[in-house]
Amino acid sequence: MAHFFEKLYAMPAQAGCIMIFCAQSIPEKIINFHRLALLAAGSNTLPYSVILLDDIDLEGLFAQLSITFLGQVCLYALKDGPSCSLSPTERKKLNLFLKEYTGPHYVYFFTNDPLYEKNALVLDTVITQRSFQELVMSTGLNVAPSFIEKLYTYRSSYTFDEALSLVRYADLLGARNDLFFSAWLTRILADDTSLFILSQYFFSQQKNLLIQEWIRLKDHYTPEFWIAFFSEQLWQAALYVQYTQAGKSAEAKRHAYRLPFSFFQKDYKRYTLTQLAKAHEFLYKIDHGLKNGYATDGLELFIHTAFSF
Repeated sequence: MAHFFEKLYAMPAQAGCIMIFCAQSIPEKIINFHRLALLAAGSNTLPYSVILLDDIDLEGLFAQLSITFLGQVCLYALKDGPSCSLSPTERKKLNLFLKEYTGPHYVYFFTNDPLYEKNALVLDTVITQRSFQELVMSTGLNVAPSFIEKLYTYRSSYTFDEALSLVRYADLLGARNDLFFSAWLTRILADDTSLFILSQYFFSQQKNLLIQEWIRLKDHYTPEFWIAFFSEQLWQAALYVQYTQAGKSAEAKRHAYRLPFSFFQKDYKRYTLTQLAKAHEFLYKIDHGLKNGYATDGLELFIHTAFSF
């Protein structure tokens, strides 16, 4: 694990060398962490660009990585992921290109495909107490040992994204962290991962699991946040369904990254644009009611009767 963090702070030996990082699931914050890590280490002054493999055609990618503009060498972070729909033939082309790549740019490839593990640095997305300490050392931030001890009496492990957020909080808090653990830790951990799970249960219509997750999370955020959250999810889902039905897969994939994996794999087939529009309209009525002093139980009704109105 320490080896992994060290590599995040290192540039490839020379332009044309490709570094591959492989994880069971790619943490959302890993690429931004990588960019900042290179800057902090002073090992990169080159322009840093992120390319999502589900958002570009391969021939365009190959052309972009094969030339420079006015001799400007860049550092490219290629991000693979569950929404990437490369065909087996396209995947073979990508593999061959990466294998034979000789420059002129520096390239990092972040992927969750286990086929790359043999030639990759593998990221364990479960951050234990020991690996948390190694993460702290790699960042150079000032984290009190008591913070780490308390943190791991609460849970035995954290995700990479959770750990990265907690390291930054620890640096700000110092040794005065009692209030953080008593009042704020559970709220901070109810992050995008938990919201993603809630959204998954919502769209897959797993009512019992949805209600359990809702009960666990609802008090961590205000009603205004929940209305905005579900409104955004419904809007992105409607766009995904609309473009998918129109056969515009590239446009559909641009909206998939904000939605749970199960939605664009199968659950989108459950819905029509009319259903999603009605759900969105119901949220609008709840919002109007809250702003005018009534419909205080609207969100509970929305969750318990999801897509039955």
